[in-house]
Amino acid sequence: MVFDRPLGRFGKWWLGNLVTKLGGNWEDYPCRGDITGYSLESDTTLMIYQNTAWGEQEGVRRIIEEKLPSIKVYFQEEEPGTGLFATNNFEHFPERYLLDSYDEPLYFETIDEATKCVANIVGHPVDPNVEAIDQALDDYLEV
Repeated sequence: MVFDRPLGRFGKWWLGNLVTKLGGNWEDYPCRGDITGYSLESDTTLMIYQNTAWGEQEGVRRIIEEKLPSIKVYFQEEEPGTGLFATNNFEHFPERYLLDSYDEPLYFETIDEATKCVANIVGHPVDPNVEAIDQALDDYLEV
């Protein structure tokens, strides 16, 4: 969906515009944020990239599924500042672990993959659990 003019008061890529275009009132559906891009991944998969406030904007997902019942919306959300990394479908988004870095975030499907990466960074073996990974990185950054 391409918006040819600003519809809402927050610019043409504001998520509230999508809610409005689908016949909803943006005040009734949480929709803080903007669409940052989109792509058609296959005949059945439309990817919409969003920059949102405080996690997944369930209002946008809810109105899409209400107004277009044949569509199921899957999401992956991340907010490294608050430690949020989640999805509602691991089949479409298999990454379960995120290592935020200064350069580029790193995504892993298994704890073993994440552990190997962190062990390479810190220079010693690390137990394969989130607490051990966090501790190893904290210790490494203190040096």
